[in-house]
Amino acid sequence: MLCDIINVQDNRKGDDGMELSLGALYEMLSSRYPEIELREKYRTGYKGALIWQAGRAALENHFLYADLPERKIPESGETACGWIMRKAQCPPGIRQALLLPDGYDMLEVFNEILLIFQKFQNWERKVTDAAAESRPLKEILNLTALVESDPVYLADASLKLIEYSRPTLMPDVSAIWRYQMEYGYVPMNIVKKLIETGELKRLNTKRKAFDTPTECFNLPYTCKNIFVGSVLKAHLFLVNVYSLPSRTKLEIVERLGELLKPYLESHPETGSSFGAFQEDYFRDIIDRKLKDITLIRSQLSYFGWGMEDTFQILVLDTGGRREDGKQFLVSYLSHQPGNECQIIEKKPYILVLYHQPREEYLGEYLTENMERFKIRGALSTPFRSLTELPAGYEQALTTLKIGKHLSPETFLYITENYGIYRMTDQILQEHSITEVCHRGILKLYDLDCSQKTEYVETVYQYLSHDRNVLKTSQALFIHRNTLNYRLRKIRAYVDVEQAPPEALHYILFSIYLLKTALRAEKSRDAVQKGTREGGALWEN
Repeated sequence: MLCDIINVQDNRKGDDGMELSLGALYEMLSSRYPEIELREKYRTGYKGALIWQAGRAALENHFLYADLPERKIPESGETACGWIMRKAQCPPGIRQALLLPDGYDMLEVFNEILLIFQKFQNWERKVTDAAAESRPLKEILNLTALVESDPVYLADASLKLIEYSRPTLMPDVSAIWRYQMEYGYVPMNIVKKLIETGELKRLNTKRKAFDTPTECFNLPYTCKNIFVGSVLKAHLFLVNVYSLPSRTKLEIVERLGELLKPYLESHPETGSSFGAFQEDYFRDIIDRKLKDITLIRSQLSYFGWGMEDTFQILVLDTGGRREDGKQFLVSYLSHQPGNECQIIEKKPYILVLYHQPREEYLGEYLTENMERFKIRGALSTPFRSLTELPAGYEQALTTLKIGKHLSPETFLYITENYGIYRMTDQILQEHSITEVCHRGILKLYDLDCSQKTEYVETVYQYLSHDRNVLKTSQALFIHRNTLNYRLRKIRAYVDVEQAPPEALHYILFSIYLLKTALRAEKSRDAVQKGTREGGALWEN
C-alpha cells in the first residue's frame, strides 16, 4: 500500500523555505473532508509530511508525521512537529494534529497533504526564480494563481499602485480599486477615512501580515507590509473578491512579501524612498507623468494645500550619503519650524517642497543649517500653482549644478543669484560660443591660455566695479599701475573705455557666456585646448 505514497523525503525545504500551518492545511482540506478536525495549540509552520516509523529516527521539527500503521506514538506534545492520525487513537498529550474520523482513508488524506506542500513549494520556487531574473512584477504576481484565485495588488508606502496581477472582476466590483487602477492613487476621501479609523496607522506600522475586512475599502483584503531594513517599501494586498480572509491567504501573502523583499531592494524605482505618504504623487508631477488638474487638486486637498498657493522647492545634493544619513536629514527637515514642507527623494537628490514659504526666514534657516550639515542645495524662486512644480525643480537643479562649479565654498545657491547663468546655458544649448560671444573676449581668452595672462578676468572685474580703477585693483589684488598696464593691452581687442552702455553690457554678458562654456567644457574633461589653464579663472 505504501508504494502509492508520493515520496517527498528527498525534497525537504531548507529552514527559509515555504511553511504551512495546520490551520491553513485544515482550511484547504475541509472542503473535501468536512469531518476532519483541527487540534492546534501553537501556530507552527510545517515544511512537509513524512511517515512515522517507530524507532527508526528522531522526530524532525517542522514536519507533519502521518500515523499510517496506526501504532502507538509518543505521547509528549512538546516537539515542534505535528501529526496526522485517527481521532480515536490520539493521545491527550498531542497538541498539534489533524484528526480523521474512522471512515476516512488515511493514505488518501496523506497524499492530498503531500500534493498541497508540493503545490506551494513549486509556487515559491517559481516566484524566487522570476524575482532573481528580474522578471516584470506583473508576471511575478500572476504566479500566485498557482495557489490562490483572488487578485494580488502591490502598492508603495504612499498607497500608490505599483502593479497588480491578471485581469479580474475587480473593476466591476470595487469602485475604489477601479479608481486606483485608472489613476494610480487611492482617492483622498478614502485616505481621510483610513486616517480617521486608524487603518492607515495600522498599515504603516504593523510588520507581519494581517487580514481585515476594513470599512474603508469596498472589499476585505489580507495585507503584508514589506520592510527593507527599517524603511517601509510596499504594501502587498491579496484582495478577497471570492471569499473572506483566511489563514491560507495570510500565509500566502506573508511568504510572498518575504520573497519580494530582495526584488524591491534591488529595484528602488518600484517604491517610495522614505515611506512618506504621497511621495510618488509629487514625483509624478515633477516627471510630468501626472497632468490631470482635477486629480492633482483632489489629491492635494489631503494636505490642506490649494493649487494656486505659493510654493518653493529646494534641491539637495546628498553627496553619496548612506541611507541612515539621508533618513536623519529627512527627519530633521520634516520637523523644521516655521514652514510646511513635503520631502521627496528623486535620486540622487532629496527635494523639499515648501508651502507658502516665509522667504526671509527660509533663506536664513537654510543657510545656517546646510553649512552645519555640510550639504549643498539650490532654492528655486517662489512659484504660484503646483502645476509649475516641474519648472521649479528644473530651475533649482540647474542652479545647483552651476553653483557647485562657480561657488564651491557656498552651501546654499539662490536661483536669483545665478539667473544669468541659466540664461547663458539655454543660449549655448542652441548656439556655439563663437556665434554669440564678443570676438574681442574670445581673443583675450586665447591670450590668457597661451600666455597665462588674466585679461578676461580683468575685464570682468573692471566692468563689475563700474570701471573704478581702485576697486578693481583691490578685487584683483594687484597694484593700480599693473591694472593700467593690463587695460592698455586690453584696449587693442575690447574698448572698455569709450564703448556705449549697450556694448559694455554685451561685453560683460559675453564673459558670462564664456564662463558657462568653460564649465561645460570642464564637464567634458576639458576637450578644448587650454581649458584647464583658462578654466581656473572662473571658479570664484
